[in-house]
Amino acid sequence: MKLLRSPHAHARVLSIDSADALRIPGVEAVFTHEDAPAQLFSTAQHELYTDDPDDTRVLDDVVRFVGQRIAAVVADSVAAAEAGVRALKVEYQVLDAVFTPQDAMRPGAPLVHGDKDAATARIGRPEQNVVAELHSELGDVAAAFAAADFIHEQTYRTQRVQHTALETHAAIALIDDDGRLQVRTSSQVPFLVRRTLGRVFDLPEDRIRVVAGRVGGGFGGKQEVLTEDIVALAALKLRRPVQLEFTRTEQFTASTTRHPFTIHLKAAASNEGKLTALQLEVLTNAGAYGNHSVGVMFHGCGESLAVYNCVNKKVDAHAVYTNTVPSGAFRGYGLSQTVFAIESAVDELAAGIGMDPMEFRRRNMVREGDDMLSTHPDPEEDVLYGSYGLDQCTRLVQDALDRGRERYRDAGLEDLGPDWVTGRARRCP
Repeated sequence: MKLLRSPHAHARVLSIDSADALRIPGVEAVFTHEDAPAQLFSTAQHELYTDDPDDTRVLDDVVRFVGQRIAAVVADSVAAAEAGVRALKVEYQVLDAVFTPQDAMRPGAPLVHGDKDAATARIGRPEQNVVAELHSELGDVAAAFAAADFIHEQTYRTQRVQHTALETHAAIALIDDDGRLQVRTSSQVPFLVRRTLGRVFDLPEDRIRVVAGRVGGGFGGKQEVLTEDIVALAALKLRRPVQLEFTRTEQFTASTTRHPFTIHLKAAASNEGKLTALQLEVLTNAGAYGNHSVGVMFHGCGESLAVYNCVNKKVDAHAVYTNTVPSGAFRGYGLSQTVFAIESAVDELAAGIGMDPMEFRRRNMVREGDDMLSTHPDPEEDVLYGSYGLDQCTRLVQDALDRGRERYRDAGLEDLGPDWVTGRARRCP
C-alpha cells in the first residue's frame, strides 16, 4: 500500500478519479473516503478511549493538514503502488486555514472541526477550535503578587520535535485461516489497537488479533493508530495480506510530533527565598487532530505545578486545533515543555533575590507528607507526597558539583573561575 497525501492545509475533496491508477499493471485497488467507515475515532490510544476526542476517519473527504491521507493504492509491488498514487486525479475545494493557536482562537477564524458535535466527539469548543481547556486557582494569586519582594514574568516557547524512531510506522493486515483479522504492527499498545479496530470496523475483539514484536523505537509516537486502520480496511475488502510502511519523509510530515507550547509565566518570591506565587497561561498546538492533546495539557500543567510548595497557584490552559501536522504523545507527555518554563523561572527568581538556585529549590520543593497541590482547589483527601527522590537527587547533583570543584583545585585550575569548572551557564545581562 501507498498513500496519496494532501498538498493543501485545509480542503474539501470534491472528487477522486482512479481510472488511470486502476489501469496500471499490478494495481489491485484504490480506496477513498467512500470506502471508509463513518465511525469517528481518535488515533491516540488510552485505556479509556473516552479520554480522547473522536475527530478522525480512516479516510475523510475533508483534509486538515498538508500530508493527510486522501486515498490508498494497493498493488503487487511498491513501484506499482507508487505509480498508482501518481495517477490519481483529485479535485479540491481549498478552504481557509489557520496555523497558530493564537490565530485559531480569534473570532472568525477558520474552523478545523466546526462540523463536529462537541458532546458526541468530546471536543471542548469546536466552534472556537478549542480541543480542551483547564482553569484553576489555588489561594489568592493576585494578593501574593501585590505583596511580593521580587516578580519574574516571561513568555517561553517550545517547538515541535519528531520521535525519529529507527523503525518507521508499519503494519501488515491479513485474514487468517480462521477468518480473523490479524494485524502485525510496530505498536506500543497492541491491545488498545485491537479495541480501536473493533470500534471502527464493528468487529468483536475475539475476531481480531494484533501482534507486536519488538518495537524499533516508540517514545510515545507508537501509542497511536496511524497505519493499522487503513491496512485493516484493505485486508477486509480484498481478503489478501496488505502492508504499509511509512517512509522517513512520512514520519516527519504525516505522523505525530511533540506538542509545541507557548507559556506565559509569572512567578513571585520573598527575599527569604519563599516561592509565593506561580501563574501559567498555556497554549498548546494540537495540530489538525486532538489525539493526545487533552492528556498532554492536563499532565503538563498539573504535574509541573505540583513540584514546588506554593500555596498560590493559577493556570489557564487551552489545547487548540490548527491546520498543521497533528501533535501526539512524546516522552514527558507535556512535562518537558512546562518544566522548561518553570525551572527557567526558578533560576530567575533565585537570581533576583540573590540566592543560590539550588538553595532556592531546596527551600521550596515538596517533601514527604506534603499535600498534593496542583490544579485542584483543595488537597485531595489522603493524597500526600511519599518519597519521590527530588531531595536526594539535588543532594547528588550538589555533591557532584562540589567534587568537581575539588578536582579542578587539586589540578591547579582555580583561575578558570567557578562558573567554568562546574559547567554552570552565565546569566545574560
